[in-house]
Amino acid sequence: MRNTEKHKKAGAASELKTDYDRYRPETRELVRWCLESIGIFAGLDFLFYRSAAMAVLWFPFVWFWIRWRRKQAAENRKKTLYYHFRDLTASMQFAVCAGYSLENAVREAYQDLRQTYGEKDVLVRELKFMWNQIALNIPVEQLFMDLAVRSGLEDIQMFANVLAIAKRTGGNMEAVMKNTWRILSGKIDTEREIASSIASRKYEQTIMNVIPLGIILYIQVSFPDFMEVLYGNFLGVIVMTACLGIYLVSLGIGQKIMRIEV
Repeated sequence: MRNTEKHKKAGAASELKTDYDRYRPETRELVRWCLESIGIFAGLDFLFYRSAAMAVLWFPFVWFWIRWRRKQAAENRKKTLYYHFRDLTASMQFAVCAGYSLENAVREAYQDLRQTYGEKDVLVRELKFMWNQIALNIPVEQLFMDLAVRSGLEDIQMFANVLAIAKRTGGNMEAVMKNTWRILSGKIDTEREIASSIASRKYEQTIMNVIPLGIILYIQVSFPDFMEVLYGNFLGVIVMTACLGIYLVSLGIGQKIMRIEV
């Protein structure tokens, strides 16, 4: 009877596992993303084509927009997990120094991070899942290895490997936690310094992204006859499509330039 209950708990817990490479949006997020895409594509259609037929052709691109937003949300979730993992190692280090076992250190870290970030935080949910699995006698190093595989983060993978070796050989857990915290802190602080130093450049890039659209809108409003030749004819569609393509390519290049990884 107890074994059956354990299997049920294990099965229920396994459903809580998060695949950090895939993001499952809520209904309200999907609705918001659809409205965003429709608004953006309607604006581009007005600026570049002014055609109801072309507006209909934009709708398949809603899927691409939602896909991009899902990817962006998955990356943000993974980044949150990575940043909060530093606090996890610090909390576990203090618990181990106070004489707690590694398993109880996970519980103490869960309590600390829940107070700091709340119950819905991505790492807090992972720690709650770990604590439930530890109650079923699942080795803690195996749980961290599972988290490393699902997150795809190299530093968590390193921590899980070192933790498994230290647990197997009776190594110094306090030193493992301290070294991991030091490495993560150094990398995170470097990333934030880079982000702070290029914040003004990103702001400038945002302005530069809007300026071409603003120029087209200004010409349409101020000199409508000047732009009229580009709408409602095949040659105008080709010209405006080429301009739109160059604009989108420049956006992509700008995003890649500003994306710096440590």
